[in-house]
Amino acid sequence: MINIRDAIIEDCKEIGLVTVTASHSVFIGTIPEELIDFSWTPEISAANWRKSFSENTDRGQRLLVAEEDHRILGFIWAKPWAETAGFEACIQGLYVLPTFQRRGIGLQLISYVVAELMQLNMKKLEIGCVVENPSCDFYRHIGGVEIGRRPVKVDHYDTEEIVFGWSDISVLRG
Repeated sequence: MINIRDAIIEDCKEIGLVTVTASHSVFIGTIPEELIDFSWTPEISAANWRKSFSENTDRGQRLLVAEEDHRILGFIWAKPWAETAGFEACIQGLYVLPTFQRRGIGLQLISYVVAELMQLNMKKLEIGCVVENPSCDFYRHIGGVEIGRRPVKVDHYDTEEIVFGWSDISVLRG
């Protein structure tokens, strides 16, 4: 049984592990390995999460974890504002451990955030996904429409992310 709850600062170690493990699983084999920063470890990621924890959870931002048997399998970071004009909220990050992907955890996390956004009368949501990430197909599958692209850097690799949008997030409720 998956439990979704607010992250606490003590979760940062596992959030760091999820972040690095999921990121490496996407980019190893899809971008040149010499451009991947392998010095970025779960420990460094955890330290970064701890450092910015209060900033990420203040100002209406949400950092939620999905856990099973007290083990964090994924997390979502959402903000009640967006970078794209006309959109009200943004999913800044959605990560699930590779061995637990394709089990509905990502959709459960999104549905949880959407329910909260709808309580705030928000209807329009965006998320960016690097073009090399197979999760782009996931966002298309759940109704995301490409609303733009923007340049991004993954470690030392220049690429772009696709910005997916939903003009009516009610379609994402679980």
